[in-house]
Amino acid sequence: MRPLYQLIWNHKNTLLLVTLALICLCLSQLKELKVFFESERIIEEISKNKFDTDFKPSHINDENIFFVILKSDSTLQYEHAKYLNDRIAKVKKLSSVRQVLSLFNEKTIKSPSIIPIPRNKLKLKSQSSFETSIDTQSKFLSDDLKSTFFLVETHNINRMQSEDLILEIQNIFLNEKTRITFAGRVPSEIYFQKNVLKEFIYLSIISCILCLIIMYIFTKNLKLVLVSLVCVFSTIILCLSLSQLLFGGIELFMIISPAIIFIVTVSDIMHLVNNQNEKPINKEDLFMSQMKKIGVPVLITSVTTMISFFTFIFIDITPLSRFGFITGVGVIFALFLSVLAFSFAVEYKFSASKSFVFVDKIISKTIHSFKSKFNHYFLATLSCLVISVIYVGSVNVDNYLLDELNEKSDFYQQSKFFDENFGGIKPFTMVIEAENSKQLDKVKFREFLEENNIDIDLSNDSKINKQIFNYLFKEKTNDLIFSCRVPDLGSKNSKDLYNKIQSFDKNINVKFFGIGYLFDITSDALTKNLIYGMMIAILSVGIIFFLIYGFKLKYFLLGIVPNILPLVMTIGIITFCSNFYLSLSNAFIFTVAFGLIIDDSIHIINSYIFSIKSGKTNNKSIAYVQQKTGRAIIKTTIIVLFCLLPLLVSQFKSVSQLSLITTISAAIALIFDLALLPRFLSRIRL
Repeated sequence: MRPLYQLIWNHKNTLLLVTLALICLCLSQLKELKVFFESERIIEEISKNKFDTDFKPSHINDENIFFVILKSDSTLQYEHAKYLNDRIAKVKKLSSVRQVLSLFNEKTIKSPSIIPIPRNKLKLKSQSSFETSIDTQSKFLSDDLKSTFFLVETHNINRMQSEDLILEIQNIFLNEKTRITFAGRVPSEIYFQKNVLKEFIYLSIISCILCLIIMYIFTKNLKLVLVSLVCVFSTIILCLSLSQLLFGGIELFMIISPAIIFIVTVSDIMHLVNNQNEKPINKEDLFMSQMKKIGVPVLITSVTTMISFFTFIFIDITPLSRFGFITGVGVIFALFLSVLAFSFAVEYKFSASKSFVFVDKIISKTIHSFKSKFNHYFLATLSCLVISVIYVGSVNVDNYLLDELNEKSDFYQQSKFFDENFGGIKPFTMVIEAENSKQLDKVKFREFLEENNIDIDLSNDSKINKQIFNYLFKEKTNDLIFSCRVPDLGSKNSKDLYNKIQSFDKNINVKFFGIGYLFDITSDALTKNLIYGMMIAILSVGIIFFLIYGFKLKYFLLGIVPNILPLVMTIGIITFCSNFYLSLSNAFIFTVAFGLIIDDSIHIINSYIFSIKSGKTNNKSIAYVQQKTGRAIIKTTIIVLFCLLPLLVSQFKSVSQLSLITTISAAIALIFDLALLPRFLSRIRL
């Protein structure tokens, strides 16, 4: 690698000008930055051409439905019912609305009747007619009769039109007695769109401030801190503009990219300035000697981190593939800028770093603890590992529609209220072909569905229901159709429910449709694909070690074991402390965590090999690794912790879990890499 680093040193001024021109060009690409959030795009991509849609009735449009919940402090009374009916009638007239289903157009057919005409159940002609006709068991009313909802089906409208529609509905219900909330796909997309950019900006700023404060405490070098800041923001700008150029916008997943770039860039610079030659040598020799010691491990850590993110490319999830590619490119660009920045730091004599005295004392005590209490750390780690393996075996794969939202967020609370009070937020439709439906005992089947807490919004399973169905949708079909909703049970329980429905009558074939059903049958497979991607990343790192260090099996194991154990122990700890399960919102995090924590073990291994090759004994090499490299690793780990700390308060569960999982993994990796790994290296005779 010497020729490459020599090239950077010799042509640093030219490279700086080219880099500045590139950053200016990238900035011009960010004028109309777009954030992608298409909640069902992931599922639709994996499921297209996989499901039989020949029997899908034309009325099914659950991708464009949402629910409007109207809350009041008192039970529904006649005057308030008239007010709500008038307001909902105005909603129906909005140009974006295809149809509205509510308490006020819930149909029934009077029996017996000469002419079977569907009529509204609820009568609003007078107080008495209201009181005698209101159905307190209606699915549109909560049990306490204080809340009602109506279902809105829209035409195929874009995001801006959806936002306008939500705003129009809010304006229609401007009444101090009525509180309005929303649930479903359309409002969830709007919620994510509005909040993702805010969090992207706020969390990036907070992480930046914390990261720079900690870096200054560790270096007492303001110039170095400012240069690091420039490198970080330049890399973020490149990542955003590259995504905008290639894909037309950025993905929701990229909300975590700034924190990753901060960690990678600052980590690279901290290692580059660590343990510099204190002898008075010229600038070029200082730069090249540092590259000889640190250049190779820094390059290896960047390549392995990049590979970890690049494994997402092979996952059949477009947003995640794009996130992996863009972040992987960002990691390599951050390395280039870090080395270039270090060359200028050496040239203009601000590469030296020195921590505050109290920091040095804390780090020295920590290193002394790692050196003197090997047996304690070994037994504690081994015990934790054994317990973790037991708990890891009990971890399930499961997915919920509300997984991405933190339980404290307003939108989660609104959606959960609807889920618990109005039959559920997960829509699906069942279709039984005409020939099979004749053999089905429809009365018992409906009773069976209701016993299993399946809310039936519409069906054509009886003569009356069929007439209402045809009246609403102007659609005549001999197939038996049930438009249903269930609570957010999780994909595991939902699939059990589908199987239970299918087994009601083994001679009847029930076909399932709808976005809720697609979510249930695809989300678990996608989650497992993410786990397989992490395994590919781990194996790739092992192979890189195997190739770089002489085609020996022990190096393959060294590339895997020190980095997979912290992840196993992290899963065990989280599972022990909470009801943890793997899902789409957290499975990818372990690959990200692996890509970040692998740096420490690589620096330890390279430092030990460098020390052995320089003629030091095993004991002196262990001391060198723990004392010199260990200091940089402790500092970078603390920076990782503080950089990820703000993400804990994110409204998005995947972001907060990234912070939690990576923080725990980094802490465990620090203990393993400094207390145990050097001793293990000395015993396997590298």
